[in-house]
Order: sequence, then C-alpha cells, then structure tokens
Amino acid sequence: MADEAALPEPSIALDDRKPGSMAIDPETHTIYVVTRRGVGGDSTIDVVDPARGDVAATIPSVTNASAVAIAPDRHELYVANYALRTVSVVDTRTRAVTATIPVGKEPWAVRADPSAPTLYVMTGDEFTVIDADRRVVTSNFRIDNEFPEVSRGFAVIAGRLYVPIPIAGEHDWVGGKVAVVDIATGGVITEITVGRSPDLVLDPAGPTIYVVNRYDETISVIDPATGTVTGPYPVDFEGGGDSAIDPARQTLYITNFSSDTVSEIDLESMELVRTHRVGDAPRSPVVDPATHHVYTSDSHSHSISVIEPAEAPH
Repeated sequence: MADEAALPEPSIALDDRKPGSMAIDPETHTIYVVTRRGVGGDSTIDVVDPARGDVAATIPSVTNASAVAIAPDRHELYVANYALRTVSVVDTRTRAVTATIPVGKEPWAVRADPSAPTLYVMTGDEFTVIDADRRVVTSNFRIDNEFPEVSRGFAVIAGRLYVPIPIAGEHDWVGGKVAVVDIATGGVITEITVGRSPDLVLDPAGPTIYVVNRYDETISVIDPATGTVTGPYPVDFEGGGDSAIDPARQTLYITNFSSDTVSEIDLESMELVRTHRVGDAPRSPVVDPATHHVYTSDSHSHSISVIEPAEAPH
C-alpha cells in the first residue's frame, strides 16, 4: 500500500497572487509561473527562486498570460497571451520581451519542440506552428476535438503531434483516443484508442508517452517508434489532473485537483508509491531534473508546493 504524507508538503507563498501554468529552467532552477492578482485582474509572469523560497521578480511588459513553456538551450521563455492573441518571447537572462508573435486566436497552451526551434500553440481546436528563429507563424491546422479544453496536454516527437481527445456520452466521458498528426501536412496519421478523458505526458528518455486516463484511473503507454499501446494499467490516483515525469527516477507525478494531493507513481512497476498532501487545487506540476524536486501550482492556496525526493533513482 502506498504511503500518504501525514502533513502537507512545504510551500512557497505568493501572497495575493493566484498561480496557474508553470515552467522550470533546469539550468538555473528558476520557476516561471503565470499568476493573477485579485478577481478579474490581469495575469502576468512571476519568477520564483526555490532556493530563496520567494518571488524574485515579475517579468515586465507581459499581461493576459495563460500558459508558459521554456527552451533552456535557447535561454527563452514563451508566454501564451490569451486575450491578446499573441505569444511573447522572453530572454530568461535579461527577463526582457524580445518579440511578440500574433497567432490569430486565443492561445491557451504552448509547447517548445525539444529537437527543433519550433513552437506549437493550441488555440481552441486548432494548432499554430511558429518558427522560433524567424518569429513567424508557418502553418495552422485543425484537429477534430469537441472538448479541447479538457485535455491540455499534448506531445511533440519527431515531426509528429500526439493529441489527447476525450469522447463524451450523454452524461459522462465514455472513451478517449490519441490522434497522431503529421505536423508537415496537418493530417491525422492514425488514432490510438485509450481510456476515458485522457491527458498526455512525455518521457523524453524513451521517448515514451504516458496517457493518464483520468476517469478510469488508469495509465496507457504509447511507444511512438511502433505506434503500439500497452495497458491500461490500473493505478489509484484519485481522479487525476495535470502530470509530470522525472525521467531519471522513472517516476510520474499526477495532481489530484479535488483532493489537494499528488500521486507519485513508479513507472517500472506501475504502482502508486506515495500520496503527497499539497496546497488547495494543485495543477501544472514541474520537475527539476537535477534536484528531483517537484513543484505544484496551488491556485486556491496562492502558493507553490515543494515535494522533495524521498528515494534514490532507479
């Protein structure tokens, strides 16, 4: 049986700021978090220093932020600005905005391609592809997904996009699939059947895609090289939300929004090893690959929880 933390994990207070999407720079161990001040206030980006345990700075000239992604090798942070319909490019060394790229529609998720200077921006049920060097949109394509807001997680591997698509019945989610898209053409290559209300998290060490089937409380595993899926594996993670992986430890962390916990899952055994108590309404977990600390954005607590590694790597 998995251990459950008796006391909540330590946290970093954000005062009156409500946190949302987060990204971490593995070189500087700096956290970039979308925060909103007050009811209806503009959201921006706070820079959090975990070593100090506080907000070190706020990035100027960024408002209406909805999501962030980072490319550490380029020293760039990418900010999706929902209401402005733009993506801001921020130099992480100077914290200055170096470019603003119009994307046409309201963006609410962004990914940086780990193998190319390319960004992928989700705008409703469409994807916008951006050349990060030239700062221009190179293509747009639509994915047939009636409920794109349910599954924000998508993965990019070797010129292909993996998009989770929930399937709704009259009163509940009745199924789910993962669409595999050729980024060059925008066409769907195949669809992989998974569980109900799926969300994706990529293990770059494989690469392997883990599909968290939130309504089934199971995990499916996709091998991008062969296109095969194994599972689903039953894992007690209390409904699930956003996910993150520590590749070195082969550990998956799933936030449980309604229970204020994080499930820690061993990917080799597919077993729940510990349940961590964190702040109120956790989401958007990030892992520091060097220190193996895990951070969650606790929106209702106005804080970032800190989960320290308990065991040695596999």
